[in-house]
Amino acid sequence: AYVRRDLDLHRAMWALCKNPFLVAGLERAVLPFFAFAAIRLLDTRPAAVDLVSDGRVHHGLVEGIRRGDADAVTAAFARAMRLWENDTRAHLFGASGGGAP
Repeated sequence: AYVRRDLDLHRAMWALCKNPFLVAGLERAVLPFFAFAAIRLLDTRPAAVDLVSDGRVHHGLVEGIRRGDADAVTAAFARAMRLWENDTRAHLFGASGGGAP
């Protein structure tokens, strides 16, 4: 349920751009990442995904959008991408996060 709601949130944010071509491109490009997240939630390790931290990251994006603060949204997005990359590398390649770029 969490991944589905997360995807719904992202789709709502994408729709704000009012560019159907961008939205269609994001659907094709990002959907595999959501599938990966869903698989991770089925992981047998309980700490595979920290939903509370994930929610906090999303909250920064939503609050920036709500306030119309482009700088806050940009900063929240950059932080979210750094955290996602670090977390994904750690999950795929171990605690060191090493491996292929």
